[in-house]
Amino acid sequence: MTDFAPTDRVLVSPRYLAGAGTDKISDVIGSLVHFFDWQAEQNPQRVRVSHPQGAAALEFAPESPDGQW
Repeated sequence: MTDFAPTDRVLVSPRYLAGAGTDKISDVIGSLVHFFDWQAEQNPQRVRVSHPQGAAALEFAPESPDGQW
């Protein structure tokens, strides 16, 4: 395998193996919403995903003034 620089663009197939890059929250939320039918609610202050039967929920909120989650 060839080494790639962090800025190199590559094609990955199947797409789900590529993940969401450095955005780990999207990795978690995307899997729950797309594969397990969790409901997502999003606004500028938070992101909340909840189990279809209400058994569990995850809520993410920004923790720093620069907008990093």
